[in-house]
Amino acid sequence: MASLLVSALCQSQVHADILPLPQVDDAPAAVKGELYGPEITTCQEMSGGWKASAPDFNEYALRSAKEAAIDFNNIVKDNAPSLKNLIKDQSLDTLIDFNSGSIQPGYVTVVVPGAARAEYYLLKESDLDLNLVDQNQCPQRESSNTSCHVLKEGSSIAQIPKMNEEELEPLLKQVMTARARLRTKMADIVSEVARCSALYSVVSNGVQARGMDYSDYNKTQSAKSFDGKLKCSSYGYETQDYKACKEATTFYDAVFIGRKAVETAQGFQYMDKSMDIQTDMAKNAQTDATAGLKAQKEDIQTKAEMARTRAATETAAVGALWAAMEKIPELEELTKECNAKIERLQIENQLNSFSDYYGQWSKKLALLSDESNDISNLIKGNIDGACRTHVGNTQTASHALIQNSEAKGVIQQALIDAGMNIATMLGTAEILDKQAGRVGDAIKLVEDHEPESLAYTGEDVAVTECQVNPNSENCVSAQYERGVGYHNDGISVSGMQFATSDSTLPTDDTAVRNTDGAGDSTDRGSSVGGIGAPIDPVGKGSGLADDPVAAASVAATGSNGIGAGGGGGGGGASGGASAPANGSARTGGQGANKPYVGSSKKLKYSSGGGLSFSSGSKRRVASKSKAENPFSKLFGKKNGNKNGVLNFRGVASDVGSKNGSIFQMISKRYSAVNKDNRLQEYTKK
Repeated sequence: MASLLVSALCQSQVHADILPLPQVDDAPAAVKGELYGPEITTCQEMSGGWKASAPDFNEYALRSAKEAAIDFNNIVKDNAPSLKNLIKDQSLDTLIDFNSGSIQPGYVTVVVPGAARAEYYLLKESDLDLNLVDQNQCPQRESSNTSCHVLKEGSSIAQIPKMNEEELEPLLKQVMTARARLRTKMADIVSEVARCSALYSVVSNGVQARGMDYSDYNKTQSAKSFDGKLKCSSYGYETQDYKACKEATTFYDAVFIGRKAVETAQGFQYMDKSMDIQTDMAKNAQTDATAGLKAQKEDIQTKAEMARTRAATETAAVGALWAAMEKIPELEELTKECNAKIERLQIENQLNSFSDYYGQWSKKLALLSDESNDISNLIKGNIDGACRTHVGNTQTASHALIQNSEAKGVIQQALIDAGMNIATMLGTAEILDKQAGRVGDAIKLVEDHEPESLAYTGEDVAVTECQVNPNSENCVSAQYERGVGYHNDGISVSGMQFATSDSTLPTDDTAVRNTDGAGDSTDRGSSVGGIGAPIDPVGKGSGLADDPVAAASVAATGSNGIGAGGGGGGGGASGGASAPANGSARTGGQGANKPYVGSSKKLKYSSGGGLSFSSGSKRRVASKSKAENPFSKLFGKKNGNKNGVLNFRGVASDVGSKNGSIFQMISKRYSAVNKDNRLQEYTKK
């Protein structure tokens, strides 16, 4: 009878819940037509659409908590349906030590004997009347650490809170896992609310902060630059950097396409300008000496201006690209936006009901380590760190807010390349400006130059007839006029003039013949007769027509003043001589009836007197063989002029050596005589 009463009592309380359930509506149908994104879509299902209003996470939190509580209650019901009878409204940790997983002290086991088998019940020791039981009469049990008593026959424990001890072992195994799962679920609800609150705080600024219209950017899309290097992608309105990235591709293309466009346009402009420059140069070339330089300067200036134009155009494009790149948001920027916005949402206030239930459950299951079991601290900590955890931290955040971070690297490289190009163009323009400046300086020099006038003056046209026509009859006598000039041992003869040269070079050593070393002495005091004085004509041996040129024999004979003609290559006659005034056995001068036809090899020259030979007294023997005179055929009659000739032989024999250059000796001698003003000048009659 007692057994039946206990069983009926247990069945009546089997469906009682350990955790009370919140009253909340079921989740609404899927949200449609709202903001799209892999993460924000699920958040909007939790909190309602975000287009028209701010999210409300209260119902989501209550629904999620209710689900967790139902899950826990089901585990308890399945494993210990009578547990609720034992603990009633008390915390489960009053029965179970969650640290050790065993029964808390203060509980006893009572065995109720039965016809089929005995029933074991767990009771609080304080609720049991020991008069109803026989103490410590139970068999040893491994599953329980409590003391055991046997109910006396006729006694009843139907009114005492209890649970079937058979439920205790599976309960101890399952309740620990269920409790931990519940605690995790409650923490996840708070974290999920914090995450969605952070995402909403960012995307809700899309219109105001980034100009993201819902109709244009609430869809999956992509874009790229013309060269394919800069790529942008979007997963819907959740991607907050797509709009700025897409705009950056436009400016990126503007830099490179614009560069090509400017180069092409300038190519045509330069061709047109060059034609104008060439036309102006051809037009002014006859009247302007600087036309070519001016054309060159203008061409250089045109190129410099083109380089500056390219630099300015690209600078503007680069500036626009830089500004577009700066508009691409980064996580740090979005995190700041999130922190500013989430404070205004006051999420903690939305979770007040959730907090109440969580507090109650925590007391029953010792879910919180905080003695006060205040769930608000857990909620506040999660919300305060939500933006950092769920937006800014790439290790813990899960979202598609930033999908185009690599685009900035591509743009930065393009900016570097464009900057180098701008610097090159500006440098080129500066160099061209310097070149144009130098050409301008050259133009100024030419324009400032005053050339000498080429117009004829009166003096230039006042010339004589003979200067105009030297071969005129009236100008024939000019051959006797002095028209000789001397420069650097040479002479120029414009009339029929004659000259003498020095003859002081050695006669016996051809290795030292150097007319430059001849003396300049014009002293002819010891010469026979005056220069130009008439003398008797010589016989046929006195000219070049008969005798060959013979070598002279020189010996010291005192200073008798003999003047002789040069022998063997000397200047003048071939061995003829004028005798002294007192006569001689071999004379051809005055008082002689027979011209001098003596053999030149027997002739002795003296180094004294008026002779200027410096060869000393050494005698040379001439060759005895008679050579043919190579000039004999150049002469006609062999008879001399009976009327006499001018005495130039004495002078000629005194100025040269037989091996010397006649022209150089004459030129050298002429210079010395002319310097002393001793030339004989002739005048017309």
